[in-house]
Amino acid sequence: MMTNQAAIGIADGIDLLLQPWHQMAVQLSPLIGDSGFCALYGRAVRLTSAQFPWLPPIQPGKSIDALLGALRVQLMAAGQSEASLANTALLTTFTKLLTGLIGGALTMQLLDAAPAGGGAFKPVQEQK
Repeated sequence: MMTNQAAIGIADGIDLLLQPWHQMAVQLSPLIGDSGFCALYGRAVRLTSAQFPWLPPIQPGKSIDALLGALRVQLMAAGQSEASLANTALLTTFTKLLTGLIGGALTMQLLDAAPAGGGAFKPVQEQK
């Protein structure tokens, strides 16, 4: 059984993993709108769920906060190690999709302010 202290530690770790998502939402929503962010996020989840089938399915019409809240619940249930792997894969997929839409240079510029949040997230470089 998990102690309260351990549960708090895991929750803090998961919250750290979610920081880049919140930062990206702040950076991208004024440009592509909340619905654009949610659509791109939903596509990233669909692609990443092949590797991590426990990722929460996306329901149309949900807010960014609702989507990230559902992701938080699933990451908590997965445990720190698996959550970190899934989150990194999801961030990478999201960034690749965004890069495909607007190019690497603009993606890097927009996401430059988003913290890495627990790991290996780095925006992909634009192919020339």
